[in-house]
Amino acid sequence: MGDNDGNSIDLDENSFLSERCDTNDHSDAHLSSLLLLNALPQQVWTADETGAINYVNKMICHDFGFNQETIIAHGWQSFVHPEDLPESISRWQEALHSGKDYTAEFRLRFADGHYYWHLARAVGIKRDGKPNIWVGTNTNKHDQKNNEHRKDEFISIASHELKTPLTTIKGYNQLMLRQVSAGKIK
Repeated sequence: MGDNDGNSIDLDENSFLSERCDTNDHSDAHLSSLLLLNALPQQVWTADETGAINYVNKMICHDFGFNQETIIAHGWQSFVHPEDLPESISRWQEALHSGKDYTAEFRLRFADGHYYWHLARAVGIKRDGKPNIWVGTNTNKHDQKNNEHRKDEFISIASHELKTPLTTIKGYNQLMLRQVSAGKIK
């Protein structure tokens, strides 16, 4: 599909999609698209060329505990953990500026008040060489992050537990070597 960055789609180079998107009858296609996006067990969203979110699926509404209009009015930034927000915004602005795919990891605040780790990815759908709509997903990877943290803790503890007896053995060995060099042990 031409000279695209990442997985972006260029409507100008795909005549079937261009013709389909240029028709005046969007009702069946629009309804089918919404049904598909809402059926996915994943957070799905779209944004316009300026980066403003203009659609979120029902999974996002369920997870955040707000309706679509409220989420869009608040903006995605209000749901991102404050520590993760600067990097997320920076990556999003870079993607909007360059037209390249967006990827970021951040914690999102759910309706229960807790934050959960997500991997966000978005691709720009291009027309006239630049994205005019962004389609994105947020994949919940909270369990994976927690498992990685537990694994790192285990490795740290195991490493310490293994080093302790080895240090004792090493010290005993050095003591024995001194005794041998002093002629006290043969």
